[in-house]
Amino acid sequence: MSLVNDPVGSGLVASLARPGGNVTGLTIMAPDLMAKRLELLKEVVPKVSRVALLQNPDNPASAAQLREAEAAARALRVPPQTLEARNPQEIEGAFAAMIRERAGALLLLSDAIFFTQRRQIAELAAKGRLPSIMGTFFYPDAGGLMAYGPNFLDLESGIGRIAVGMARQGYDLQLTRYNERGWRATFYMTGMEHSPTSATGTGWERTPWHATQRAAWEALRKAVDT
Repeated sequence: MSLVNDPVGSGLVASLARPGGNVTGLTIMAPDLMAKRLELLKEVVPKVSRVALLQNPDNPASAAQLREAEAAARALRVPPQTLEARNPQEIEGAFAAMIRERAGALLLLSDAIFFTQRRQIAELAAKGRLPSIMGTFFYPDAGGLMAYGPNFLDLESGIGRIAVGMARQGYDLQLTRYNERGWRATFYMTGMEHSPTSATGTGWERTPWHATQRAAWEALRKAVDT
């Protein structure tokens, strides 16, 4: 689930609190980060007069991301230009429209197609002199300008091992990103509703790895004390 932006909208699980079936895991669902990415673009290009928002309309997670991005654009008084692309050919067409409409920057909504085509996107952005930002840290490695978002390799490695170990002990993990306070990791007893009163261990830290460590330690300490 860590590579799925919206497990519920994609139909993989019934809800994040009660996934159902044999599915569990972590998700990079974070539409609120659209505002932060746009703020970073505005810092790089203070006089930007129009920002292009590139989305894949076939992605169920795009709707929430687009709402956040458009709201952030209005708050920053930067008119948005919403464009769609489902494949490499449509990405080419979207960039042609950006240049034609004189967009001054590009915010890419999270999507597997854009991740796969990040090198193509980075080259087109450089060719069109468009400062751009994506949610994956692989984007600058491909030649893109900026990236801001969770490191999903953390979710796949150390955090994943803690989550699996705790699941064997009867715990579910919920990991949430907050702009100001960092990351909150919370463990719940499997099958219990995810609410503050049912939490068995919670940790706030600047990184998801450290938050998960702290939450696991608190949950296990409480189990020993009882």
